Amino acid sequence: MSRISAVLLVLAIAAVAQAVVPTGFSIQTDGNVNDGSIFTSAPIDLQGNPVNPVSIYIHFDTANYDANVCFNSGGPISGVNLASTCPFGGFAVLSNNTVGTAAAAKVNTERGIHEVKLMRKGTRFVGNERMVMEVEDESSTVEAVTTDVMGEVYIGPSGRLVVTVPQYNGTFSVTLQGQTCPFGTYPIENAGNVTCQALDNNIVDLTTSSTRNLTASISGFGSQYYVVMAPMANFLNISVSSAFEAYVMTGYVPTPDWSLPTPNDFDEDTDMRTYTVNTPGRTDSGDVIFVRLDNRYASPLAGAVDFALGSCPDDSDIGPGCYVSSTTTTNSTTAGSEVYILDGIVGSGVSNGTSVEFDLSEAEQEYAYFVLPPSNLPSNMNSSYYVRVSFANNVIDATGGQTVAPTVYAKLDGYPSQQSYDYRVNGSLVNQVIVPIANTTAGQDMAMAGAGTWYFAVETPSDFSVWAGTNCANLCDNNEHGNCYCNQQLCNTTTSNGQDVAVLYEMPNNIMDSGGACRCDDDNYDQSFDCSEKTNKNSTLYIVLIAVGGAIVLAVAIGVPVYCYFQNRKRARYDRV
Repeated sequence: MSRISAVLLVLAIAAVAQAVVPTGFSIQTDGNVNDGSIFTSAPIDLQGNPVNPVSIYIHFDTANYDANVCFNSGGPISGVNLASTCPFGGFAVLSNNTVGTAAAAKVNTERGIHEVKLMRKGTRFVGNERMVMEVEDESSTVEAVTTDVMGEVYIGPSGRLVVTVPQYNGTFSVTLQGQTCPFGTYPIENAGNVTCQALDNNIVDLTTSSTRNLTASISGFGSQYYVVMAPMANFLNISVSSAFEAYVMTGYVPTPDWSLPTPNDFDEDTDMRTYTVNTPGRTDSGDVIFVRLDNRYASPLAGAVDFALGSCPDDSDIGPGCYVSSTTTTNSTTAGSEVYILDGIVGSGVSNGTSVEFDLSEAEQEYAYFVLPPSNLPSNMNSSYYVRVSFANNVIDATGGQTVAPTVYAKLDGYPSQQSYDYRVNGSLVNQVIVPIANTTAGQDMAMAGAGTWYFAVETPSDFSVWAGTNCANLCDNNEHGNCYCNQQLCNTTTSNGQDVAVLYEMPNNIMDSGGACRCDDDNYDQSFDCSEKTNKNSTLYIVLIAVGGAIVLAVAIGVPVYCYFQNRKRARYDRV
């Protein structure tokens, strides 16, 4: 059964359901970490659709530590650089201090990250997807702070917890608390009140017709929801009256603080704003896209809501603006205009450990596309496995700031985008996507995996490098200034210098893993993904210039007084005459 058919069936079953009040839940998961190990829980089922956000607590038996926590509602992810690999909205940093009640929270929901420090039990914060908000506890009373601290995450009805605690060896417990709606209903907010309602009367099925023109009637400060069944297309346009604010999410109901970035254009002639979902769907199924419309005014309003799928004038072109041809290539010089083929077999093609450079710093298109076909995957694996695909920035930040790789999206059997993807990795020196590959002949089962074709989209304009299969690139400049680690050991050691590469096709289990970025021995190289380039390439020149400048200043400082002294003596001689 396809993804769209399954959702239609669930909605049909719920057709007779009446609006009900959400019910509370509390789920505790116990775990342990040791020497940087990554904890991944067993599957967690909330037994309903959650009202987002959900509160999340962590408890340590002995003291307080910084903990990276992710509720992963998608496919398996790496715990290395967890803030980068965790699904949008599912990540929280939980920590506190045993002295005082001063609390502070930093919220950045644009990246889906919540950092909570010195947070007391029961303290809450509100995020805004368009800004970073700082919240401080106004209390000045000094008292002990409990080890139970709280954050908030935005999640789906099931998933796994992934936890890393870099400075701690021992046990912990993570508790999820919140409310859920019965399956077949969703948490629907209207003027600040949340009830559980079925959305069977608000289904927009674009699998049978590529356009739908509707009218939304929304009460003052109220909301209207739609479930869009979108097959594979180059784009989906959602045009709404300017009186409405639209929020879009693939796979679950959005909130104003948790929705996907959607490009939008306003048409003054029609008084309509059009929101675009790029490259929805995949070859064997479509996307289920939830749309929320909010009436921004106190009085009831009615307005048009139009849904339309679209393609490029040339069906072989893809992506926003139709700049890229779906023709595949292994020529890096044409990769910006065509889809570049990756090789996941270590020892061949791009997977021999050598990175391939792509300078698209002046590109007009929004994405560069890559493909990892089944023919370029190992054929001798006895079970399901993983393939690392890594992207790094070629331009080092010479100001001393953090060099960050361009954001990358991955999707099985379909071109990904910022609005439609299975994986998104961003914010690290190397953005390494680890995709699962299901070996169906071995009888293995892996969530979000398949023997199909993985596609990748990299945000442009950018100047970046890519490699697949291996962990780090270019043998870390032949280990001249650094090394690559596979879990806690050197990759050269665990692979017997490339003779046994099985570890490269496993999900990392320790945060000591390099995650694609070589660990440089010299701080001057630590912004280089393979430790081959100094952070400041002109440092020697700067030292010389500073030395010369200093010498000039010193000469002036000494020369001017001496000159003035002799001039004064000469003037005195003339005065005596």
